[in-house]
Amino acid sequence: MSATLLATPPVAATDPAAVTATATATETLRGVDAATGRVGTWHLVAGSGPDAGLWVVEHVAGHVMSDAVWMQTAKDVTVLDEGAVLALRERVRPCC
Repeated sequence: MSATLLATPPVAATDPAAVTATATATETLRGVDAATGRVGTWHLVAGSGPDAGLWVVEHVAGHVMSDAVWMQTAKDVTVLDEGAVLALRERVRPCC
């Protein structure tokens, strides 16, 4: 795992593996991050139960359209709260 480039900091001291999340991505973003100018793909997975309001965010550089490629790609993983996810949604501009 490498460092995630997010303009909004992750939730402090939350291990993505410790978040109770839904089984699959509940939203996928593909486009240019206005904060970094880089093209990326993000899978947003909503927390559930005691972790409702938290999101596990997986990110890779570039456009990944295939589930098979996504499964094999090294991802940056972080945990964000609702406000940070909203900011990420607003920053990512669809492209290509």
